[in-house]
Amino acid sequence: MSTTKSNAWIIPLQSDFLVAVSDVEMVEYLTGPRLIHVPLTPYYCNNVIPWREGMIPVFNLNPLFALPSMHNLHHFGVLAYQARPKTPLQHIAVLLSGSPVRISVDDEQIGEVPEEFSGPFADLVLSCFEYKDLPVPILNIPYLASQEFGSAIVDVVA
Repeated sequence: MSTTKSNAWIIPLQSDFLVAVSDVEMVEYLTGPRLIHVPLTPYYCNNVIPWREGMIPVFNLNPLFALPSMHNLHHFGVLAYQARPKTPLQHIAVLLSGSPVRISVDDEQIGEVPEEFSGPFADLVLSCFEYKDLPVPILNIPYLASQEFGSAIVDVVA
């Protein structure tokens, strides 16, 4: 029996906490751009970085998963997504604790989404697989960048 393999990018948020995005969502890995603070924006997305003659928002996923703050603010993954089918690609950056890693995932690695990724963040996690004995949630990038997610987070924090 053959299994289906798909490529994904592992995004390190901490040495023992990883998330993943699909292969086609990771556009570029950047080191060094300077964060520019944007006042009156959500706590998890209150900076932008210059990228390709424009500015893109930077998402810090650590507070969303109740992880300690990152002290190394020099690693970014630029991700592409479509808000809806047949619409232009949009881009965001995600703050990383180190270099992303491209891997192959097969159907047999996919498992149940652990309880820690349920509740208000359930729509943020599409699925989960195991990598180096760690559960790795696969993120729903269009949802992360949506107003719907922003509203859901406000309701949780409030």
